[in-house]
Amino acid sequence: MLEKLQEILGNDFEIKEVTTKKNNYIAHEISIRKKGESIAPIFDSEVFKDDPEEIAKTHFKIMSKNNGIDIYAEKFHDPGWMREHMYLRVTSDAKYAEEYLHRKIEDLYLIPYVRFNDYTTNVKSVYAEMANITEEEIFSTAMKNMDKECTLYSIDDMVFCTMLGTNISGLPNYMEEEVENIVPMLTVTNDLAMLGAASVFCERVQKRLDEIFSEGYYLIPSSIHEFLAVDKKIAAPETLKEFISEMNMNKVEAKDRLSDAAYYFEDGVFRKTIL
Repeated sequence: MLEKLQEILGNDFEIKEVTTKKNNYIAHEISIRKKGESIAPIFDSEVFKDDPEEIAKTHFKIMSKNNGIDIYAEKFHDPGWMREHMYLRVTSDAKYAEEYLHRKIEDLYLIPYVRFNDYTTNVKSVYAEMANITEEEIFSTAMKNMDKECTLYSIDDMVFCTMLGTNISGLPNYMEEEVENIVPMLTVTNDLAMLGAASVFCERVQKRLDEIFSEGYYLIPSSIHEFLAVDKKIAAPETLKEFISEMNMNKVEAKDRLSDAAYYFEDGVFRKTIL
């Protein structure tokens, strides 16, 4: 694998195999650094199915779109750009969270990240220092940016889109649209449906869910990309444990799992339901 990738990319690149723990998942990854540049994109070899040609193609695509990998490093010195491109993701992996700026909420951890065109990277304290932005500002700015992209989709609509392979952008977003019929379950994510589970921490989302589920709701961590908001009228706490465990075991990839717990908000405070 490494030899083939080196052959494709040439001797101007340093290629290494690395193993990291991500969100309770052991990832086998490939680090590619062009000699003389400071940033080394990392590719999950399992995601790319150990295909060196596909990894090389993706690497060159990133470079061509961003005019070289070092542009990433340059962006960290631009506080204006950083403020516009920071968001929040969530994990349940404490060791993973410790590597970056993070805040613990119950047994979950919020981590700020920066979104490039085809690449995301979690924010470390050194990045904050480079951009001369305080940790408090990073979290507040990332929350504001995330708030602009929050979506509430019907779970039925999401499943239908998945089956047909269509884009979710055309679905009714109940953050903005009125709910005409009873919707017992909603998907809480962002308009990219990527790393959108942290959207549940936006006050605007909480307020909208309170309006839709007037008698309360539970939050089920479907994956790092989304939460499911379930009307309390149809879901007793004792029935959730089996549902969440089965979903995590059979529906969610290990690298994308959060926890086997359910959550709720009480007076604006995020709490874990003991199941």
